[in-house]
Amino acid sequence: MLVDSTSLVAEEARSLMYGLAAGALAGVPAAWRVLGGEGDLWVLLGALALPMAITAPVVLALRRARLPRVTPPGAPSHPGPLRTLAVTVALSIAPLAWLGVWLEQSTHHRPLGAVTFACAALCVFLGAAIVARRLSSTCSAAVVVACAAVPLALGTWFLGRGVVAGFASGSAWGDGLVLLGVTAAATWLLPVPRSPASAKGPRAAATARTGDETEADAAAERPETAAERRPSGSARSAAAARRLWRGALLGWAAVCLVGVTALWTRGPELDRAAPAFTWPAR
Repeated sequence: MLVDSTSLVAEEARSLMYGLAAGALAGVPAAWRVLGGEGDLWVLLGALALPMAITAPVVLALRRARLPRVTPPGAPSHPGPLRTLAVTVALSIAPLAWLGVWLEQSTHHRPLGAVTFACAALCVFLGAAIVARRLSSTCSAAVVVACAAVPLALGTWFLGRGVVAGFASGSAWGDGLVLLGVTAAATWLLPVPRSPASAKGPRAAATARTGDETEADAAAERPETAAERRPSGSARSAAAARRLWRGALLGWAAVCLVGVTALWTRGPELDRAAPAFTWPAR
């Protein structure tokens, strides 16, 4: 168990709302362009709703992966998912960038080149994920950083060249970078709850569980006294956390509905105003 169920529900609700807020910030430049152009209300709403619909589940998943985990005594330890993902990206970004440049220069049939890149990229990413998993499980952090330093440097160089070229060609790259920036900020700059037991290690977690079992046994022996002394604050907190989660989920569903409706009715206008946010529907 990561943290208690009430804290977990509240954290997931906050994460979803952080993702919605980050997506709204990412859509501000596109909405500003719509206001300065000829777009109507649906184009404006779509430019704001689409990044919110994309960012919210991503932030929720990444913050969920950051929650502390307690490894039971004697169980094998596994690397965190974010660490494995970071090493995977560091190992794969350079070969993927080289592959994209080579396909662009040697392939004249763009759809065929795109399919080739997708299949090759899947193989490269899966291979990098296997290597990253093995490195993270068997090697120290210094060895992992040393192994990922060279491909990460090459990938950063390739990516920097692409960013410069993308800014010169249009607004899609700028919107995409803003989207990545606010997603990272909502994921890593805001704190996640830390369980006191998990922060102190497995022995403290076992001690906490033992204390809970003792309290439960005492309550079973004195049912009337326990019923009279049971605080109602925990029940109210659980109900508030569930309401917060339902509200955040309904808000995300409403944002998705607005985005899909805007794509359905104003697809070409949204492609011109916010091409970085309409790519999942292409």
